[in-house]
Amino acid sequence: MAKWLVALIGILLAVSAAAEQVHVGVTVGDGSGGRVFRKWNYSPKERAISSVAITLRRVSGGNSCFVNLRYGSGGHTFDNGKRVYLRDSKRRTVRWNVGGAAPNGRPLVLNAYHCEVRVETADISYVGENNSTSKEEDITPISRNPRDFPSIPRQGKAAYKRCRKLFRISPPRVDVGRIKPAGNIFGNKVKVIGSLYGQCVQEAGYFEYGRLKQRIDFPISDIFQRREFTIYGRKNRRGEIKIYTIDGQEDSVFIDEAM
Repeated sequence: MAKWLVALIGILLAVSAAAEQVHVGVTVGDGSGGRVFRKWNYSPKERAISSVAITLRRVSGGNSCFVNLRYGSGGHTFDNGKRVYLRDSKRRTVRWNVGGAAPNGRPLVLNAYHCEVRVETADISYVGENNSTSKEEDITPISRNPRDFPSIPRQGKAAYKRCRKLFRISPPRVDVGRIKPAGNIFGNKVKVIGSLYGQCVQEAGYFEYGRLKQRIDFPISDIFQRREFTIYGRKNRRGEIKIYTIDGQEDSVFIDEAM
């Protein structure tokens, strides 16, 4: 009896060491359109992690809402740049495969884009745990098939494939050089001149209140490149120049703050 009890305690301790559930209860967002600006950060144990499952729901935003997960603020997103689009407000559980990577002092960071998302719980599975009973609800991840992106020119599909194979994508950058009035001196229209820098860029453009108003041409390439731009925006409209990479990294400059 004593041996059986010792064995049972050992099994329970092993399971508890291999799994960790975190009660979160926070709302995250990217700050666009007057939304909350917050990321979820959590420092896990210094052990190799096999996967992270997060239960969440969208509380604001439209079909462009998506989340991703990574180690640290500038780290490579898990699951080869996996984004999860939240097309409705249903509660769901999303799983990311971490592949046995250890945190090495970096926190887990969950970001939400174009929306606000309520994060309820996080289940962290460390290497050695059996995850066969875990379930993942129906989600809509970003497609990894270049044929599903008709906006990418034929010559860019090969670059897109190469981007998906990169271990790390360099962070993008927006540099605003000059902002000057355009049109009526009493109006709010301005001319913005600057440069964009990036590798594997999915979209770049001028946004107002979080909505794309003017796209800036930036052909996808696995080589870090620079593109100059000139756009016309408006003051006091939360206008910003923004650039995204395919793994969810971004940089932006608000016009009103740059003036």
